Amino acid sequence: MYDLERLLVTLGLGIEPESEELVLGIKKGGLHVAEALVIARYQMFCQVYFHKTRQAYDYMLQQAVDDIGIKIPEPKRIEEFLKLDDYSVWHLIVNSSERSYWCKSILQRNHLKVVYETREVPLKEDLEQLQKVKDRLKSNKILFYEIPAESSWYKLNQGGEIMIIDEANKASPLSEYSRVVKFLGEMKQIRIYVRAEDKNLAEDILKNI
Repeated sequence: MYDLERLLVTLGLGIEPESEELVLGIKKGGLHVAEALVIARYQMFCQVYFHKTRQAYDYMLQQAVDDIGIKIPEPKRIEEFLKLDDYSVWHLIVNSSERSYWCKSILQRNHLKVVYETREVPLKEDLEQLQKVKDRLKSNKILFYEIPAESSWYKLNQGGEIMIIDEANKASPLSEYSRVVKFLGEMKQIRIYVRAEDKNLAEDILKNI
């Protein structure tokens, strides 16, 4: 949650010192609202966009689309793209469930299961453990899927930061004002998934790793 109305009221224009370009930012009076916006965005990535089950279904849907042979039209062919709505894709998944493992699994809500995950920002020991997990599963001939939850969730679409405009109309990154934002960092979590039918066996194999 954050105060959208307050955020909009404190929007302003300032000069970015290095490039001397005019940029849109938030006046210092809206500093804490901007900070709240970043924290809310961070929580959305952690709890929703990168939720382990949502990621599993994202991956499964990608595989199902490949199995079905759906070709995503280029953006300029917008009419064809718009025909690929939920109903048409779901219809293709239903009709392909007899020959596609992924389509069948989606219909039966039989999603991939997590057997290992690193911290949101992996440390050296996380990555070492990750390799051990992969090696152990591979040596026991268990299929696994390495799915990263990686995003520069704080950066804007153009790759820049939220800018704060001071009294002299100078624009500076929010991270220079906020210790919270400065130390949140990017998310680079990695998860190892296995098929639902292999979950118990995989967990047994990985118990004493």
